[in-house]
Amino acid sequence: MATSGTYTATATDPATGCASTSNAVTVTVVLATATGRAAQPVLLYPNPTHGGAATLTGAAPGARVTVFDALGRQVLAATADASGTAALVLSAGQTAGVYVVRAGPRAVRLTVE
Repeated sequence: MATSGTYTATATDPATGCASTSNAVTVTVVLATATGRAAQPVLLYPNPTHGGAATLTGAAPGARVTVFDALGRQVLAATADASGTAALVLSAGQTAGVYVVRAGPRAVRLTVE
């Protein structure tokens, strides 16, 4: 298991015995969210979807949820409710393909058939 702390690395030349030490690096290991709960995965269902409607779960409450097409254009924006759920309904003009759904810092793929 990883341990938080400040670390350095020392390299020693075996021929001369000269040593060199790196600058200190601080490492912080995060095992849970600020609320003390383990982070939930962001899930989409159904995935793949037929018709462009899907439900996202596992987002932070109030998180902005955005959907991007294969060219990186934003095609939908929503806000996760108090339970971290967002209903996503793409407009009828969206083509079949793979979309990227971002919920805060996390992203998942949505396939529309």
